[in-house]
Parts: sequence; C-alpha cells; structure tokens
Amino acid sequence: MEEKKIPVVSIIFYVLAAILLAYSIWALSFSINYVSTAVAQNQLMIDGFEFEIASFYMSNVAQYVVFAAILFGIGWVVQKIEVLRTECFELDDDDMFDDEWLEEVEEEFEEEVEEELKKEDLEAEILEE
Repeated sequence: MEEKKIPVVSIIFYVLAAILLAYSIWALSFSINYVSTAVAQNQLMIDGFEFEIASFYMSNVAQYVVFAAILFGIGWVVQKIEVLRTECFELDDDDMFDDEWLEEVEEEFEEEVEEELKKEDLEAEILEE
C-alpha cells in the first residue's frame, strides 16, 4: 500500500481549526452559563429579547465555528491540491535524465565558458597594445 502524506500546511490549518473549535465550545459553555445566570437573577427576560440573545450567541460562538470550518476547508483543499500536484508531476524511471545526457550538457557548458574566457583574454591583450 502506498502511504499518503499530509502536507505540513494542511496540518497547520487542521490544528488551527481544532483550536478554534475548542475555543468555540468553551465560549458556548460560557455564554449558556451567562444567559442562564442573567435569566435566573431576573436581569434578562427571554420574551421580546430573542434577537438580542441570538445575537449574543452569534457574536460569541458562531463566528468561531465558521472560522474553524473555513480553516478546515482550506486545509482540505491544500491537501487535495498537493495530491493532484504530486500525481501530475510524478516522473517514472524512464522519464528521468540519464547521466550521459547530463555529462554532455556539462561538457558543452564548460566549452562555452572556456571560449568566453579566451575571447576576454584576447580583448584584454588587444587593449593593452
């Protein structure tokens, strides 16, 4: 079986999503206790204030859940793109450059460099005279 690796960037996004999800659960617990305490002490009446209560939960909890989902989605997309990229550009042994070709290219490059050095030496000699 071929082992699939998860890119580091995806792991970072997954970890950030998990942290935000944990924070949103903690914020939900705090918000529920806060609203319950306010109702129990008659500081808050639910009837007529449903929108304010829902807005309190949305501003303290829901946005972090949405951010966690977005970060998780970004991590998932990066992971899928990385898999596609490695599948598209994976070379077989036949596609690799052989040593003979590489040696020929190196020799040609060395010859070009030597020719350039000879030209520069000739130009320097002409300028000296």
